[in-house]
Amino acid sequence: MKKRNCKVYLQVAACVLAVAILLCSCGVDPQQRNEISGSLSTEQRTSSEQFPSGDTDSQSDTSGADNTDSKSDDTPESALSPAPPVCKLDFTQTDSFPYPFEDELLIGEERDLLLSTEQALYDYDTMWQLLEENFPYLTVIKIELGIDWEEVKADYRQKMENCATAGYISQEDFIRTINRCLREFQKVGHLFIGTDRTWLREFFNKTRNSNGGLFGTLADLVNNPKSILFYLHAKPQYFEEKNNVVSKESTEQEPEPVRIRWSRRIAPCIDTGYVQDTIPYLKITSFGNWPKGAQDTLADVFMEWAGKTDLIIDVRGNGGGNTAEWHKMASLLAQDDVTWNMCWGIMSGSLNTALYPALFNGEMSDIECYTDDTWQDDFPYIQKENLGGTDTLLKVTKIIPKNNAPGYFNGKIWVLIDENCYSATDAFACFCKETGFATLVGTTTGGNGKGAQPFYMALPYSGLLVEYDPYLSFNPDGTCNGITGTPPDIVSEDSFSALETCLEAIEKERNK
Repeated sequence: MKKRNCKVYLQVAACVLAVAILLCSCGVDPQQRNEISGSLSTEQRTSSEQFPSGDTDSQSDTSGADNTDSKSDDTPESALSPAPPVCKLDFTQTDSFPYPFEDELLIGEERDLLLSTEQALYDYDTMWQLLEENFPYLTVIKIELGIDWEEVKADYRQKMENCATAGYISQEDFIRTINRCLREFQKVGHLFIGTDRTWLREFFNKTRNSNGGLFGTLADLVNNPKSILFYLHAKPQYFEEKNNVVSKESTEQEPEPVRIRWSRRIAPCIDTGYVQDTIPYLKITSFGNWPKGAQDTLADVFMEWAGKTDLIIDVRGNGGGNTAEWHKMASLLAQDDVTWNMCWGIMSGSLNTALYPALFNGEMSDIECYTDDTWQDDFPYIQKENLGGTDTLLKVTKIIPKNNAPGYFNGKIWVLIDENCYSATDAFACFCKETGFATLVGTTTGGNGKGAQPFYMALPYSGLLVEYDPYLSFNPDGTCNGITGTPPDIVSEDSFSALETCLEAIEKERNK
């Protein structure tokens, strides 16, 4: 662990210790906390505000060396304040829940943050408690992947303890240990640490009034003062990589051996053209951040392609985005109303019910809660043993309305997919396959699409955000969609690209 130097004043430290003891119950009324905080010295009270808010990229750089499993004695105990006491209650039983505690974080001279060992372990244990009560994938991960989550939990708790020096754990070691712990689960169920709070804030604020209040609740959660401060001081290298999106390197593909004649760029992530000069070709690299007017431009393109017999939509390398974008796009191409039914297994844990009560109280018009075993008639391929700790099963019905306007493309649709198709893009692939809307060509997707907006937790002492998917879903063959992904209808062999395989299938179809 790097050497940490903190400004310590004996009188302030004694005062802080006394206040921390008063706050350790975590049941103190917020107004009382503010009154107590007022007795602190100006320097201590403003310690969490002494640096202006801004992009973390502008902060001074530090080494990205791996410190997770090593312990250093370089930092003298005299350089650190006495470790504050830690709450003895479960986080879910405190007045703060689901928002972090209001206690201030310790800020060092190098603008880094420190957690006491007890605070870091309390956050780690709380993360696992919330996952066990709200994240429905742990059982099926063990069954299908052979990953024992209890072993992972114990292993990384010890790693977290090994990071401690003089009773404290650095923000860097804290973030990296939790990041590596969650990465053991191979992106199943959107299980990641939140690496970009600024983006989350903008996204949830923009969508605050949609989806039964969920986005407003998540906007409030990610905007809490503790998380704002924590992410202000977190340097990009602490997160190692942003692993909840497909990296640029992973989406780069070899040049197609088939000539594509490009005709129009609708947006940075949407291009149109022709293959073999006659077959319409639509390349979509993201379903997120579509500019205003993109859907209208797509509608014009689909009218230009009226009378064509085939359309190729290429979503290879597309890591996801917003399902609403492909819903609107699919509606432009639908000849009839298309109904898609899914089954979600969820857990009525305290966090899930706090974040999205409408999911449990029957207020959603497109969601039906099963009260008996009739779910087995609707979804006979789901095995009971794979449902783990889920206690609520929901039937979710999505309807893509037909395009009533004449003059749009109405031929056969082919969709190219690969292992980088994740989240909202996998949802598009699932929809195409299970409803017959389009024929999938390529290789199996990355999965995690048969759900909805992932949830977040904010850890009590640090404010670190952790993303997770509360919806457990399955493919028609009984496998977990979040683990196995969506297989294509036509598999492209190693020696042929998905586009070449698709063109061959189109030729066979025309020669029937």
